[in-house]
Amino acid sequence: GSNNLPLLKKNIRENDLRQVSIHSCAVSDREGEVDFFIASDGVDNPATNSLTGSPGRKRIRVPTLTLDQIIDAEKIKTIDHLKIDVEGAELLVMKGAPRALKITRRIIMEVHPPIVDPKEVFAALEKMGFRIKTLSEKPLVIEALRG
Repeated sequence: GSNNLPLLKKNIRENDLRQVSIHSCAVSDREGEVDFFIASDGVDNPATNSLTGSPGRKRIRVPTLTLDQIIDAEKIKTIDHLKIDVEGAELLVMKGAPRALKITRRIIMEVHPPIVDPKEVFAALEKMGFRIKTLSEKPLVIEALRG
């Protein structure tokens, strides 16, 4: 789990990806700190590191930022494509992103019931003017398009 950051930095360097910046934090509904649960080595998929714990997972403290704080820091004016795969923290990310979501054209999001209620996610997105299409049922992946 904790090997991801050096690997990401190496990948960015080797591929000369100047448009990429790393924010080593959890994205949530407010700035602060949160417990983050690391997948057990060799047991869990490291892509399932999450804010929700399960037995045998190592807990670490990580800083949190909102997506709005990140778009401000990066001076981002429009978002063409936003991918959200946050293992059950979907509503927290959205709550901290009212301005970011306003400038977003397309979202691909994995939704994780029963941790989060898909109806709540759909309602929040529709209220912001997104049309929603289900891309897959298991896992539940949706596409939200503006307009």
